[in-house]
Amino acid sequence: MSRSGHWQRWVGEMTQVRRSFVFLVALALGAGLLITAPAEAASCSVVGKRRVIAGRTEVCTRDGKVRRWVAAPNSRTTKAAKAFDVVKPGLPRSTVDRPGPANYDVKFIYATFVDGPDERRDANGTIAGIAADVNRYLTSQFPGHRARYDMYEGLLDVQYVQIPMTNKAFRSYFVDEGWILEDLFQNVLQKAGLNWTHGMNEAKQGHNQRFFFLFVEGYRGVKFGDNSESYEYECTSWDNVWTGLGVRFLRRLDGRECPAQYGYWYPSEISFKKSQSFPSEFNEMCVSKFPGLCRPWGWTLLHQLMNLMMTPTGRPECEYVVKEILSTPTPERPYIKVPENDIWNSGSPFQYPIGHPKLAVFDPARNRYFKMVNGPYAGEKCRDIQYSPMWEKING
Repeated sequence: MSRSGHWQRWVGEMTQVRRSFVFLVALALGAGLLITAPAEAASCSVVGKRRVIAGRTEVCTRDGKVRRWVAAPNSRTTKAAKAFDVVKPGLPRSTVDRPGPANYDVKFIYATFVDGPDERRDANGTIAGIAADVNRYLTSQFPGHRARYDMYEGLLDVQYVQIPMTNKAFRSYFVDEGWILEDLFQNVLQKAGLNWTHGMNEAKQGHNQRFFFLFVEGYRGVKFGDNSESYEYECTSWDNVWTGLGVRFLRRLDGRECPAQYGYWYPSEISFKKSQSFPSEFNEMCVSKFPGLCRPWGWTLLHQLMNLMMTPTGRPECEYVVKEILSTPTPERPYIKVPENDIWNSGSPFQYPIGHPKLAVFDPARNRYFKMVNGPYAGEKCRDIQYSPMWEKING
């Protein structure tokens, strides 16, 4: 079977949701707006709106079905707020994986090529900011929980690696047969001391218990579709979610930085109301050139992490689900056809801050992948991502 046919069978669901990668708009919009202090008595109407009362800044925050004014987060946040916003920049560059449990967590990696730019996103807070925004959205959907990240002394542990070739040479690894790209990543990660194996030649899908997510300072190779045709694919991702590996490419083919990075979008509902237009770089890349196909950086992480939990990779007791999904034609998989307001939908609303009532949510019908109480899989823990070991409770 060709790689394109094999890929369609295994991860065809990814192509069903391409347009939904634009979701980082929502992730970066609400940075910091979900951290709450004890509820105030006064109610409010617009989530994200701020006011100053007696020298104290307050922000309108949703609390269940009620909107309340609460103290805005600052350097002197409460203990609970600090526990929520656990990802902060600060660790210097490291070429090794710092000590930690290294089990059922997300390991972030920043990678460059021998001839490419190095923006030091591992140490300057960019990746930490993206990771924090993703967890803010996840906690808005699963209160009291967040994705488990690889941390060191309370800070995000982002490891730096260099891919030992030029970006141009790297493009040649994108082929429609075999697993040479997986072999390359396996070699790079293992030389960096990271225990990732793809297992594709042995059909060992779902065996890794960590999710490795790479931000690559460069561009990818061509994309293969039906009947082995190929086309250029800029500012997007590559993954082998079945083996716990996701990659986000940060450069266009001409070397320019891709739009839609952390901090690129409207930071609050107030500024969102003032301007409904996207920045010119986004229009050029994502509207004129590739309408509906742009992949903002954080949405790639969110989507691939959700897919990892849905599969469910790294859980031996759930191997039967992995095999069943692989053997099911893509259009018939349970989480493909979803409502418009489901974040997994290709057309789900993304242009709202985190916490906004119109922003798409996890499985609103509760019958496909989250807190299922309806449908044929209700109560089945291997198919419900709330039971994934990739979650951790915010207060331990």
